[in-house]
Amino acid sequence: MKIKAFTLAEVLITLGIIGIVAAMTLPTIINDHKAKELQTRFKKAYSILSNVHQRMINDYGGVYSIFIKKDLDIDSNSPLISKKYEQIEAFSKYFNGAKVCEYSNSYLSCFGKTKLAIYKTYTGNKNAHLDRDVISDRAINTSDGMSFFLVV
Repeated sequence: MKIKAFTLAEVLITLGIIGIVAAMTLPTIINDHKAKELQTRFKKAYSILSNVHQRMINDYGGVYSIFIKKDLDIDSNSPLISKKYEQIEAFSKYFNGAKVCEYSNSYLSCFGKTKLAIYKTYTGNKNAHLDRDVISDRAINTSDGMSFFLVV
C-alpha cells in the first residue's frame, strides 16, 4: 500500500511563497488601516464640534454675535478687554469631562502635566506644530484624549 503525501521540500517551498506574499502585502494593509483610523478620528472630531456649535447657537442665539464680535468691538471709553476666554469656557462646558488647558511654545499644560504638542495632520505630516499667532493660548482637552484649539 502506497500513501500519498507532500514532501518536506514541497511544504517549505509553499510556506516560503506564502511568507513572501504576506511580507509584500502586510505594510499596505497596515497603512490603509492607519489612514482609515485617522479619517474616523477626524470625522468624530468634526461631528463633536458640529454638535457643540449647534448647541451653542441654540443656547446663546449665535456664536459670532455673542463671543467673536464682542471681542472685535472696541469701546473708546474703556480699555480693550478680550472676550476670548469667555468663548473657550462656554465652549468647554458642552464636553463631558473636558478641561481647559494652557498652551505655550508648543507645550500643552493640562491635568498637572506638561507635554510637547506635536500633531499628525490629515495629510500625514507627523511633526505639525500649531501656529501660535492664530490660536489661543488655551485649549480644550477632552476625556478621550482629543485637544481642541480655538482660533481667536
